Amino acid sequence: MKKRLFSIALCLTFILSATSVSAQDAAYREALSKMLEASGAMTTVKSMVPQMIGMMKHTYSNVPDEFWKSFEEQLSEKANTQFLDIYVSIYHRYLTISDLKKITAFYESPVGKKLAESTPVMTAEAMEAGQQIGMGIAKEIMANLKEKGYVQ
Repeated sequence: MKKRLFSIALCLTFILSATSVSAQDAAYREALSKMLEASGAMTTVKSMVPQMIGMMKHTYSNVPDEFWKSFEEQLSEKANTQFLDIYVSIYHRYLTISDLKKITAFYESPVGKKLAESTPVMTAEAMEAGQQIGMGIAKEIMANLKEKGYVQ
C-alpha cells in the first residue's frame, strides 16, 4: 500500500512539474515574441519568405499568383514559428523572462522605438563600411606579401 501511494505521489509530482515547465515555456515564448516584435527583429524574419517567393516567382513565371499567395501564407507562418523556436532555445540560455520584459519596455520607450527603426539602416551602413575596410586590409596584406616575395 505504501509503495502504491509513493508511486502515485511520484507520478503526480512528475506530471505537475511538466505542466509547470510547459507553462513557463509558453510564458517565456510569449515574452520573447513580444520583445522581438518591439525590437523590429521579427520584421526581418517576416520579410524573408516574401523576398524568397518574389525571387521564385520570376524564375517560375508560369506558376499562377494564387499558388504563390497561398504558399507564402503557409510558409510564412511555418518559418516564423521555426525561427521563434530557435530563438527561444538560444535566448533562454542567456536571458531570463524578467530580462526580456525589461528589454521590451526599453524598445517600447521613445528612444527604444528610435533605435528599432534606425537599426536596419545603421546595420546596412556599417556592413558597407566594413566591406570597404575589409577590402583595404586585403590590399594591404597583398602588398605586404608581394613586398616580401611570397606572391607575385
